[in-house]
Amino acid sequence: MKKYFLACIIAIAVTSSLQAQYAFFVSGHGNFNIPVNQRFTQVYQNGVGYSLSLGLKSYWPGSFIVGTVGRQSYAQAPDIKNQYTSGNLSMTTLQIGVRQVTYVKNLFFVANAGTGMAQNTVGGKLSELRFVADAGAGYTMGKFETIAGINYIDSKGFRPAGIMFMLKTGFRFGF
Repeated sequence: MKKYFLACIIAIAVTSSLQAQYAFFVSGHGNFNIPVNQRFTQVYQNGVGYSLSLGLKSYWPGSFIVGTVGRQSYAQAPDIKNQYTSGNLSMTTLQIGVRQVTYVKNLFFVANAGTGMAQNTVGGKLSELRFVADAGAGYTMGKFETIAGINYIDSKGFRPAGIMFMLKTGFRFGF
């Protein structure tokens, strides 16, 4: 009986703390991506960029629906020796996703998916739409937050797909 009562008290406390989240938030992050799959690392180096997000509180406690706009850039690997020669890669992304605050108030999980307009520099600019997605876990310290996870860029034509370790740091402002 004590365990049941204690579990009810914890559930009420957790639910009330999740309900106390903001109605919406705006965040901005600087991004650093390290390619981890061999085909992508043969063509491109580490990527840098930024992202801006707007999150709206959903019906489910502690959840937010998030829209994100971002920009990423990857320099061509210096000693490229394969058929994937494509110059530098720049990508503007538009994603929608979910952010779930956990029972540990400052810890959250995030997952996004969307499309990216990729631009490669080889004999002029080539542009193409690619599927992009990311998922990770983050920690908030006041208005500052850090997210670590995996970022994915779909392959298109003869260009390789990218799987990257993602690190985002930035600020979040809730209203």
